[in-house]
Amino acid sequence: MENTTIRWQRLTALSRQIVASTLNGRTGARLLCALALVTGLALPAAHAQSGTGSISGRVLNVGNSKYVGNAVVTVEGTTLETLTDEYGEYHLSGVPAGDVRLHVVSTGLDAETASVTVTAGASSSHDFELTSAARYGDDKTVKLDTFTVSANREFEGNAIATNEQRYAKGLKVVMASDAFGDVTEGNVGEFLKFLPGVSVDYVAADVRTVSVRGFASNFTNVYLDGMPITSSNSGAAGRQFEFEQASINNAARVEVLKVPTPDMPANGIGGNVNLVSKSSLERKGAQFNYRAYLSLNNEDTQFGKTPGPRNESSYKILPGFDFDYTLPVNKNFGLVITGLSSSQFNEQHRWQTTNNYQQGGATIDNPLMQQWQLQDGPKFTDRQSGSIKGDWRISDTQRVSVMVQDSFYHSFFGNRNLNFDIGTTATTAAVGGTVLSFGPTFAQSATGTFSATDPFGNRGRITQGTSFRDKYGNTNAGNVRYVYDGSTWAVEAGAHAAESRT
Repeated sequence: MENTTIRWQRLTALSRQIVASTLNGRTGARLLCALALVTGLALPAAHAQSGTGSISGRVLNVGNSKYVGNAVVTVEGTTLETLTDEYGEYHLSGVPAGDVRLHVVSTGLDAETASVTVTAGASSSHDFELTSAARYGDDKTVKLDTFTVSANREFEGNAIATNEQRYAKGLKVVMASDAFGDVTEGNVGEFLKFLPGVSVDYVAADVRTVSVRGFASNFTNVYLDGMPITSSNSGAAGRQFEFEQASINNAARVEVLKVPTPDMPANGIGGNVNLVSKSSLERKGAQFNYRAYLSLNNEDTQFGKTPGPRNESSYKILPGFDFDYTLPVNKNFGLVITGLSSSQFNEQHRWQTTNNYQQGGATIDNPLMQQWQLQDGPKFTDRQSGSIKGDWRISDTQRVSVMVQDSFYHSFFGNRNLNFDIGTTATTAAVGGTVLSFGPTFAQSATGTFSATDPFGNRGRITQGTSFRDKYGNTNAGNVRYVYDGSTWAVEAGAHAAESRT
């Protein structure tokens, strides 16, 4: 406002000089016309600049005390519109001075309108507290019913998913991490298997890899707050991410991006999985959540130690717990601390056949079942993870977050095999006048005496085998994220480091 006034005074002084020196000339007349045009444009600009202000604030979901991201805030009667950020904050500039009406809309919550007085050249503030008429009364008190807990969980997940997907840059699926209830031992893969377009690959009782849209798992990248997480594969070099070393306890929601956008690496042609960490600035007030539980298999229901699968007896009913603590220290700074420890025992039983299509008279149409293997593979799984994250709101337009997390994984496999080896030549038996010697599901083994030159040969045998294996994995990561969201520019930058060992 002050600069505009100075410029106008200078233009006025210049016009007086022009009038005094060239009042009777054509050049002076032309300059006067030009000056009138310039000053005519300058005056409305000065009035426009002095007749506007700004409005900022936050949008809160009263039901879960979380701030609402991607809520639409508009100034009625104008084209001014903006979306709240992930912390529920909004900022509108260029708002006409005077009394205006703000309108906010968020999927799953009732729309709300409020009157705000805007002062020219100043910033006004107004916060919204949204509710749902189906769940809250006029005084915004929660109405309890028989299914309050499950209803709130489902409601929160649906609202976040719909808002995130509606305003996403590409096609993606978003779900709150508690949308499907408790996840077995915290494995992220156990959560992802419920999402459309995602298939998982089990190794024993654990989800190890996932694929999106039918592409191989090595074409699916995994991120933490938009930054890649490394993974060391089991036994061989590879690019696929193994979810044994990731814990869902550290995530507020999970995003599956099915169509890559220009800012993503080209190797994620199948899709990308992004784990969005919990943030203290997303919540109003402190909150401590915890679970303690026992994990058991229906084949082992004794609380005491029982034999196997190691040399010594062991407990099969095992404890576990997890927690997350959100602490907004003040309006501009807060911490989130999470932790998980789980132990699980699984009985595993499977059988498989090996068919021969070439020897002993076997054909494609009538193969010889050469081996039948029964396997008992009990398995112990232990997982620990923890994270700490700090969020700092430097100003209305700038935020910094710092997070470190660590995940540890250990599995013990105790496989015991019983093998029925038929050999490559089966005996012939006559049944009902038809000669039958073997088929795809049965075979009669040849008999005879073993010799030094043919110790096993075509004769049948029964063998037993055991194998024991321990698998260890550790992944730790840390990142720093900076966000600037101004009226003209928006900047998002970060630094990330991750290490994984198996």
